[in-house]
Amino acid sequence: MIIQKLINRNKFSLAYLTVILLSLAALIIPEFDLTWTLVVSALLILNILFYQLLSKDLKTLKKAISLSSRMQDPSELEFKFASRFKPMLSELSKLVKKNINLVKLSAEKVRMERELFDARDLQLTNSSLEKSYNRVKIHGLHLSASEVSGDWWFHEKIDDKVIVAVGDATGHGVAPALVTVAVKTAMSLLKNQNLNPSQILSEINKVLYNLTNGRLGMSMSLCIFNESSLELQVSSASHPIPYFLQPDGDIDFINAPQGPILGFGVDDKYEDQVLQLSPGHSIMMYTDGLVELNGKNNEMYGEKKLYRKLKSLHKDANKIENIVQILNQEVQDYAGDLSSLGDDITLLIVEVK
Repeated sequence: MIIQKLINRNKFSLAYLTVILLSLAALIIPEFDLTWTLVVSALLILNILFYQLLSKDLKTLKKAISLSSRMQDPSELEFKFASRFKPMLSELSKLVKKNINLVKLSAEKVRMERELFDARDLQLTNSSLEKSYNRVKIHGLHLSASEVSGDWWFHEKIDDKVIVAVGDATGHGVAPALVTVAVKTAMSLLKNQNLNPSQILSEINKVLYNLTNGRLGMSMSLCIFNESSLELQVSSASHPIPYFLQPDGDIDFINAPQGPILGFGVDDKYEDQVLQLSPGHSIMMYTDGLVELNGKNNEMYGEKKLYRKLKSLHKDANKIENIVQILNQEVQDYAGDLSSLGDDITLLIVEVK
């Protein structure tokens, strides 16, 4: 009885204390979602307010019932209080349903977030951005615009050849991320078949077309470096043209023939370009999220800014790893807030040693 009185006297203090504790938990514990915490807190206060009103009316009803024995017509009491309690019971029912729906939505949100993180882990398995082979060294950068990415990259040495690819699935969200997983699986089967870049693109194109019925696709640049002869084979599927960084500090483009985007036409064909490299050459492959980056003034970064920045950095004889770090900082400074990226950003620079 004493505890009940204390609770009745301090129910608002307890409510506020609960709200404060939930808010602190949302800030300290990563698993807590602040938005849902505030919603639950608001519903808690509404429940307490409703409890106060209901308690008051129940007390009134109790007194009325005790007086009803003296009334000659009890139906007058029923009519008087029915009109008051029916709306209240209806509102209570609605409030209970809202609480139930809130719990269901919260549980669904947690489940979806867990699945997204699992998908992200699957995407990033064996997908390093830094790797040194015999005569080829990989330097990379990746910034994701959401929990899962539509960008994909790959590099692996098979015998004396190093296969390097960068792709960008169409669209944003979960569906493009699933495309990257499908492409990753296809590449794991194709990499050992001694194919040239255009043949690999043709096979991946068929896989994507059959998987999505031509509704989702991916642009891609794919290179094969022969570490014995330093010969480079390049093929492209509607992807941004790779940069060619030369030992004398100049930069150029690798104008490989552009084939159609992967996944939209089952019989699409692709072509190769062959270049002879020397120690000191580097190839930069990237996704269009880099040049389509919106700045603080809502102005697109663009190809011209990237070309001038890259040329300046390479001319000043910066090491390739330093170029990647500086470009990373350039993106952050230009965007201002990486949490509002409109598209994923990926770049790989392949350095010939």
